[in-house]
Amino acid sequence: MRQVAQVLLGAIESTILSKDEKDFLSSHSCAGITLFKRNISLESSFLCQKLTSEIQKTNLSSNLPLIIAVDQEGGRVSRFGKDCPNFGPCLNLEKGQTDKKSLENIKLYAFHLGLFLQKVGVNVNFAPVVDILTCEENLAIGDRAFGRSVEQVILRAQSFADGLRQAKVKSCLKHFPGQGDALYDTHYKPCEINLDEHFMWKRELLPFKAMTANVDMVMVSHCIYPQFCSLEASRSSVIMTDLLKKKMHFSGLIVSDDMTMGAVTQSDEDLGEYIIESIVAGCDLVLICRGLAAWSKVYKRLSLEACHSKAFFKRLDQASQKVNLYRQSLAKGRSLRSAF
Repeated sequence: MRQVAQVLLGAIESTILSKDEKDFLSSHSCAGITLFKRNISLESSFLCQKLTSEIQKTNLSSNLPLIIAVDQEGGRVSRFGKDCPNFGPCLNLEKGQTDKKSLENIKLYAFHLGLFLQKVGVNVNFAPVVDILTCEENLAIGDRAFGRSVEQVILRAQSFADGLRQAKVKSCLKHFPGQGDALYDTHYKPCEINLDEHFMWKRELLPFKAMTANVDMVMVSHCIYPQFCSLEASRSSVIMTDLLKKKMHFSGLIVSDDMTMGAVTQSDEDLGEYIIESIVAGCDLVLICRGLAAWSKVYKRLSLEACHSKAFFKRLDQASQKVNLYRQSLAKGRSLRSAF
């Protein structure tokens, strides 16, 4: 089903497309893929150009470019090798400073990073992290954050996003509604962040509020915020629809964190149900980063649900239209928000 494929951003296993991966991409109207270290040659990052070109050529049913995304934050979250601009952890860029010259240097760095990503065929960078490092024990975020205060994060992360935009690479704010206070890494296990809404409006939400006017994509955390909702943010309508869309007036694309992380139950039945709940709750684009087997299983489960539920199909169709508008903005180099 076309609408299902258009809301799933999958992943592949190697530096080349397998026949099965190529067939799947060619026979479905897929949204695109996320690249990881396993997809990038150790010899030269620029060999990735051949892979991304081959991926785009599988797009037989649409004139819209596929989303080819990567997590290239810098520091320890880097997918490319030494030939990619990488000035280290975001927390340490320009020694954490926010003066005019430091912010200009961060923007220039991100611009050169964006140019590199463009050359190798990447059009979306899942960065910057706009979580505020409020808990030093939070090793999952740690030095990935741009600062320990609201002001540091807004000024420094905005400069980074501005640099990417100048190079015509899309950025993504993460991890909504703020994961800087987490004690556990959602890659491995569930995590609760027990902050009330009034407090979060004074701290965690401010970078998102300040930056969503200029960014087309927000990634939602798998953390649970019990003062808001008993469900994970990535399947909570309270957080995605009521808070992000309605209260914060965000009309861009809402993307999940990787659904194959440890915070999400991974049995086939539970994963499918989780993703259905996520889309119904407001998620527009779902990341499936483990490989074709998981991607295909989720595709089949969502297709079945769409055939049996008119309400789910309606929401799915709405999400797929937003993804296609986003892909259109990639082709035209303009802001998605201008389409709404």
